[in-house]
Amino acid sequence: MSEIALNVLVNVLSRPVHFPKIGRTGHLFIAEPPRPFVAPRLDIPGKDPSVIQKEIIFIEASALAGRGVGIVGCAVGAPFAVLVAEELFACGCELLISVTSAGQIVSAGPPPYFVIIDRALRDEGTSYHYAAPDVFAEANPGLIDAAKWALHEAGVSAHVGPSWTTDAPFRETAEAIAAARAKGILAVEMEAAALYTFARERGRRVLCLAHVTNTMGLSGQDFEKGEAQGADEALRVLEALARNLK
Repeated sequence: MSEIALNVLVNVLSRPVHFPKIGRTGHLFIAEPPRPFVAPRLDIPGKDPSVIQKEIIFIEASALAGRGVGIVGCAVGAPFAVLVAEELFACGCELLISVTSAGQIVSAGPPPYFVIIDRALRDEGTSYHYAAPDVFAEANPGLIDAAKWALHEAGVSAHVGPSWTTDAPFRETAEAIAAARAKGILAVEMEAAALYTFARERGRRVLCLAHVTNTMGLSGQDFEKGEAQGADEALRVLEALARNLK
């Protein structure tokens, strides 16, 4: 296992979330669980391995660009994503990358495709517990540039632009969508604004990507994520980032 492996095995689906104090640092990706993946059987005293497999997918060092990385699934919504992020950085995480399914606002082409989120509209509640009100939460420009370069070098097509972070998917009304479209927003998701505000206020390295998989229910094949439910392309993105983001 790589020295930079993030060896955090934790129950992320229950509260409170307790992370062991480990002596290692590394990369951590918060993402939807890639369905074709099966986590390795993990021998953790006092833990049922079948339960652990549902909580965190741990990829050995050879699996992604020669690095050990952790993938935490089901961290859906701003409050929970930031809760997990707080604990992970307290345990030594150096870089957190969030990959989330998103709806298309301004079209950058037919879905599915990836957007590197450079700023996020703060239409959720969590960010306001970290910083004064503002319209957008801004990403770290250096991370955005590095991610653009990494994906370009890997031959992965990705767009760069703003997203809209909401807590209320069923309130994505026609008026709200039109307002977001007028701001040039590419995608709607549920975590980025809070994660970017947390990162800025805490001095942490966080990068958010939107996997635009649908056109908000406007077509017959909506919510189609692509081959293997999008896992293959998501892995290409994560591998490129793990290889090039230091």
